[in-house]
Amino acid sequence: MDGKFDWLNDKPWTTLFLDGNHDNHPKLAMLNDVEMFGNRVGVLRDSIFHLKRGMVYNVANRSFFTLGGAFSIDKAYRIEGRDWWPTEEPDYHESKRAYESLDKVEWKVDYVLTHDGPSWARDILHSHHIEISYTVRLLDDIFGKQKFEFKHHYFGHHHMDRTVMGRHTCCYNKIHELD
Repeated sequence: MDGKFDWLNDKPWTTLFLDGNHDNHPKLAMLNDVEMFGNRVGVLRDSIFHLKRGMVYNVANRSFFTLGGAFSIDKAYRIEGRDWWPTEEPDYHESKRAYESLDKVEWKVDYVLTHDGPSWARDILHSHHIEISYTVRLLDDIFGKQKFEFKHHYFGHHHMDRTVMGRHTCCYNKIHELD
């Protein structure tokens, strides 16, 4: 896996990512932190940075609220510490930081980047019932605030490319250019 990071690091761009539910969260927590884009990021390589849960970042004159993590519906088939970690969802402190970060910017950002989506987006994307997790309830609350203003929301947990309700896009293979 490190070879893939080396390949990406050698590209002429900066790569920013947020964590999903199957990422090695203890390893991400051990990354060196630096101040970048107006907040703390974890340094994976010289040009690869982890955007942390519940933060607002300023990149290329645009603001981004980030919230990684999600609940694994398949964790019964996974092995703790190898391909599943108990820290897959935001905890209380990360949730609190999310609200504090949004308060600081008066609940106005250009873009929202999350791993999972709110329950109503999940309902549109899937015809079967999916457990409503802590992460989804947190997103429901954040998106339910009338004062929350944003241009577009991107998320990827559901492994498909589809826009729902006009400005919420589930991303999987397609690359989206921001306006």
